[in-house]
Amino acid sequence: MGIVAGLPNGTECTNIDEYAMSVNDCDPIAACNDTFGSFFCICGPGLFGPGTFCADSNECQVELDNCATQPEATCNNTVGSFVCTCPQGYGTSDNGVTCTDANECSSSTHNCDIHASCTNTDGSFYCTCNTGYGGSGIFCIESLHVPCGSSTAFRRTVVNGVLPDVCLFQTSSQASVLRLNMPNPFLDTGISVSNLANDTCRGTVSDDGAGCASNNLASTINLQGLPGEFYNIRAAGTGGTVQVDVSVDCVYQMNFTLGSDDICDHNECAQAIHTCSIRFNHTSGGVESTAACTDTVGSFQCACLLGFEDRIGDGSFCDAVLCANQPTIASPGWLQFTNPTIMATTGAEATFKCPSGFSANTGGGPATVKCEGVIQLTAAFPASSASCPSVKCSGVAPIVPVGGTMTPSSPPNGFWQPLNSVTFTCNDGYLEAGSQTVMCSGVDGADPPQAIWQDDSATSGCEAIACSGEAPTAPTYGTMSPSSPPNGDGWVTGDSVTFACPSPLVLVGDTGKTCSAVPLKKEARWNDYTITPKCKDKEVPTILCPRDIDRKQVLQDLLPVTYPTNPIVFDNVDNPKSVSLSYSTPSGSGFKPGQTTVTMTATDSSGNSASCTFVVRVEACPYGSQRVAENAPCICRAGFWKDLRGIAFEERQRMNRTKTFPVYNDCIQNSQSPQDSTHPSACACSEKFYFVPPDNAEERPDSIEEYSF
Repeated sequence: MGIVAGLPNGTECTNIDEYAMSVNDCDPIAACNDTFGSFFCICGPGLFGPGTFCADSNECQVELDNCATQPEATCNNTVGSFVCTCPQGYGTSDNGVTCTDANECSSSTHNCDIHASCTNTDGSFYCTCNTGYGGSGIFCIESLHVPCGSSTAFRRTVVNGVLPDVCLFQTSSQASVLRLNMPNPFLDTGISVSNLANDTCRGTVSDDGAGCASNNLASTINLQGLPGEFYNIRAAGTGGTVQVDVSVDCVYQMNFTLGSDDICDHNECAQAIHTCSIRFNHTSGGVESTAACTDTVGSFQCACLLGFEDRIGDGSFCDAVLCANQPTIASPGWLQFTNPTIMATTGAEATFKCPSGFSANTGGGPATVKCEGVIQLTAAFPASSASCPSVKCSGVAPIVPVGGTMTPSSPPNGFWQPLNSVTFTCNDGYLEAGSQTVMCSGVDGADPPQAIWQDDSATSGCEAIACSGEAPTAPTYGTMSPSSPPNGDGWVTGDSVTFACPSPLVLVGDTGKTCSAVPLKKEARWNDYTITPKCKDKEVPTILCPRDIDRKQVLQDLLPVTYPTNPIVFDNVDNPKSVSLSYSTPSGSGFKPGQTTVTMTATDSSGNSASCTFVVRVEACPYGSQRVAENAPCICRAGFWKDLRGIAFEERQRMNRTKTFPVYNDCIQNSQSPQDSTHPSACACSEKFYFVPPDNAEERPDSIEEYSF
């Protein structure tokens, strides 16, 4: 593979570019590099694996990122890389490697009031109301007195997004708000308005706007009220500025006089018409005093409250100081401030909060603490201590999967708790199953706190692959354990079996077989047999030989002897009929006279052999004689004679001539006799020979009868 023939018979071959032809098995996020006749895969930066499979490496988790540390940037993992995010108030030009202060003032990203100045700080900013205005800097209120009998024009620029006031107009209206106070003695106040839209509200503080009605066509509003009443006038327009002309007529009672500068002598502090320092309350949407007001004849005095610094020297602008003893709570808890714009200065109020699955432990102290002034330039939170002890995760906890790893493999803090998570990595021969990362999360709104593992935590991890190759089977007569796949479905990665044989059989060959992962592949395969396992019998069969066999020779031939057809054979495994028998001299062979030892061998199906012996004896007739049948007596062969002279023929038939007369005589030279000759006269000269009587007369017969049988 990787080379193709350019000419017939492969006389010229060219390389196949597997990358260009998309015939490689590289992971989609791996780089494929073509080589001559092949290719190789490489996982990209931030990834690891063999190339055919690439997994993401979490640089943030293993601290391989280069995110800024001063101030600390947030590291967010991505596939193959990571992203650094600078904290709020900081910017970066190198993707979070370094974080520099973002100047909210010069970039106009602050939220200071239009009548306030913006001062940049490291990572933040603060707002200061301009001279003639009071407030937090985020919200500034103009403060002026209109002398009795005079008229003052107020020109204000309309702005968008003014926070809601007692008139309850839309916050999207372009408008400006003016707050008036009715002094004592009674005042008759006439207000002339130029460029006034139809959203002018009249009302008193007591009705809190519920009785406000739109004054559709009025260009002049005359307000006559009780001493100490407050009036909120919201002048709205389509753009530019609005002008509100305020004229004051003082009608005083007996014993009341006008003070200096034609100002009615009244208690500015009680009527809240002073210029003592105030600031916007983000929570209520109104303002709150940051200075104490003291009434004087014809005027008043302002003194900053404890924990506030007098910036101007007359109590008209009191700036909150930095609080000591700042509250903290151990991670993963946080502080929730009542007023998000006041978190570290006088008046800041914080509540200890914990995420779902954690409970706030304040050691018996309050759950909410407030920074209050101690002395003029000192403010502090009360001593506090808070932590967020976690609950134990319920549900089915993940476990280290077979064929893979789990990171971390055990609870980092002794038990699994909210926000803990584990990641699974699968070995060769195993596939990913379910979620590769599972987490324990707190249950929102649970009281007492609860936490639970995600639904698939018990089923996520690694899944074994079906085995290929020759599946194992039990050897004949033996067993295999387990006899079938443990999962009840099919053999998979990691399964193994062992073979055994019942006694007295002995296992020969491989003792087991294992399904193992194929390196660098998502495959699994049974190992090949080295020696195919078999159950073999090592015990020899038991054999009983037949008794010795005694037979008699017939004539002068070899005597055929047939052995018993059913020898006695026993085997611990095989049926006797399955045991093969063999003889050193096959049954039916011809045996010569004398004694022959025969070895009988029994061999079972496992090749075990046992043997025994028996004797075959063949009795021959004495010299010169033979039998014509095994049950016949020995008689003279031709050319021999037995001396039975003087014994009657009938007696010869009854007697055991072989035992009684065991000697058989040869006929003299060149003479022959018929079979069963019983007299020397039976020997007759062979053809061309004649009988010559002996010279010794004593050896000659006395009569002719002696020459007959």
